[in-house]
Amino acid sequence: MDVFFMRHGETDWNVQKRLQGRTDKPLNQNGIALAQKEAENSAKKRHFV
Repeated sequence: MDVFFMRHGETDWNVQKRLQGRTDKPLNQNGIALAQKEAENSAKKRHFV
């Protein structure tokens, strides 16, 4: 069994160095782009069901 860990993408609070442990902030444009790129890279490396 393979286990993969992936961090969350960037939010505006990350950029501002604010803690967000109890809040669910949306990804900013850079975070969305990074998530899309990682999804494409992961799909090329492995077949996900």
